[in-house]
Amino acid sequence: MLDYVILESLTIEELVAQDSSVEDSFHFHEGIWWRKIRPFFYQPAFFLQPINPKSSSPAFYKALIGYHHVIPETFQTNGHFRMMIYKDIKSYSFDLLDGKEKNQIRKALKFLEVKRITDVNDLLTDGYETYVSFRKRTNWGRNKTDYQMFSQWIKKAFKLEKRFLLGTYYKNKLIAYASFYAVEAVASISMIISHSDYLKYYPNDLLINTFLTICKNSPNITMVQFGPASLKPSLDTFKMKYGFEIVKYPTYIWLNPFVKPLLKKFYRKKYKQLFGY
Repeated sequence: MLDYVILESLTIEELVAQDSSVEDSFHFHEGIWWRKIRPFFYQPAFFLQPINPKSSSPAFYKALIGYHHVIPETFQTNGHFRMMIYKDIKSYSFDLLDGKEKNQIRKALKFLEVKRITDVNDLLTDGYETYVSFRKRTNWGRNKTDYQMFSQWIKKAFKLEKRFLLGTYYKNKLIAYASFYAVEAVASISMIISHSDYLKYYPNDLLINTFLTICKNSPNITMVQFGPASLKPSLDTFKMKYGFEIVKYPTYIWLNPFVKPLLKKFYRKKYKQLFGY
């Protein structure tokens, strides 16, 4: 399945250049590229990059609320961040999946075709319809249901080098797609967008299995990360079916002391997620 596709690694500088050209905001300070996650809150562009505590930080006027980053295990931590990780991607195998997951992928293959998206018009037509359905179902990310906003975003994402978009097609109609990239031997799943009307065919399962197989076959990829552990356990359960596990990374967290009590009181779940409680 797509045996010819190999995932190439980006440098951190390439990652920053690409993501900033699409929609993210970055700030270079004290030798580190920092990514804006929320207004006035930052983390490193490549989050798994370990940084010694207090050796680098975003400029204060940029990160008035705070910042966090992974630290080497030899340093004392003041928090942990839980990530969904596939530690040894070379061990991935369809044959090792549970029977239920195997049957779902087999069902998907009866109705769907998965392939690399080579025509941006697929994204601008069926892909837009799929995005609107997905956004209505999940409320994920920044709202780009305005067609002009969506088209500008997807055209930029489509052109990025060393990345690719996989799509699942039902009778030549694009009904799900996903974007992937890798930095320093760590592959990342940046998004999976699927049409609600076709979830019964398991397009997401097909995309995940295909991507993990590509990572396994890519010589320089050793690990896959699928973002932070979710506040919705059901989302993590889906990822764990395919071998992902929750890994707690030691982190250094700085929060503005005037803001910290407010965050702890009014955003308790996010606060607990940040500190790894």
